Amino acid sequence: MTPALLARLNAYYSASAARYREAIQPAYEPISEALVNFAEIQRGDSVLDIGAGTGAASQAAKARDAHVVALDLAHAMLTQASYPSSARVQADYHHLPLRRASADVILAALAFNSGDPSAAFPEVRRVLRPGGRMALAEWGTADDLSELVSDTVILYSVDEPPDWLAPFRDPLDLPWDRYDTSDDIVEELERRGFQRIERSLETLSIPITVEAFMRYKLAWPIRDAELAAMDEEARQLCLSDLRENLLAATTEEGLLRWQPNLVFVRATA
Repeated sequence: MTPALLARLNAYYSASAARYREAIQPAYEPISEALVNFAEIQRGDSVLDIGAGTGAASQAAKARDAHVVALDLAHAMLTQASYPSSARVQADYHHLPLRRASADVILAALAFNSGDPSAAFPEVRRVLRPGGRMALAEWGTADDLSELVSDTVILYSVDEPPDWLAPFRDPLDLPWDRYDTSDDIVEELERRGFQRIERSLETLSIPITVEAFMRYKLAWPIRDAELAAMDEEARQLCLSDLRENLLAATTEEGLLRWQPNLVFVRATA
């Protein structure tokens, strides 16, 4: 990871931090809970949560009486964290500031997609105790509701972005993008000396209100910027169209059933 790319990631997630805990974390909590279950965390385990954000996975691990250290690149994320009594470390997970063999479990909840697994996995293995395990959760194929949000925002987005919007549309050249399938992740773990690699492809079913789902999807800086670039009429039409389409997908109870497709991988050092 180049310093320039890390700086862009830091800036992006720092810009997300103010709304992350209220708008994004609630949507991620069921995913983090599923990851902690998959990791089989036990009472007293020493757990490192990398790419911790505002702490959904850390909170789930602490609920199991684990000793948790939360690590994130963006200091602003850590200052917004909602979990109590966990150590917080600002650092790049490609260069973990922890001693060798110091953790029983390392969690990565939707974290590696912003990094370079070929550099991060050796650091994870170095910090894990012999027999310790790493558990990660990553996105699988896009789900229908997420696609609906993306398509609707794109439909109303401005054709000629102002100068301040253009950088948001400039795609990041992330090393993660070289990994096309979960097979590629498993192979990378094997190359780095991990053993007993287990993989699970799961579709969760998460009940969520339309307003909460919209807050989650629109809280990201890129979506916020796209909406800000629209004129007032287009912005209101976009939000109205999105809300109407999501309401059409609700259950009899008035809730959406968000069904994200996820990849869970567990590996032993």
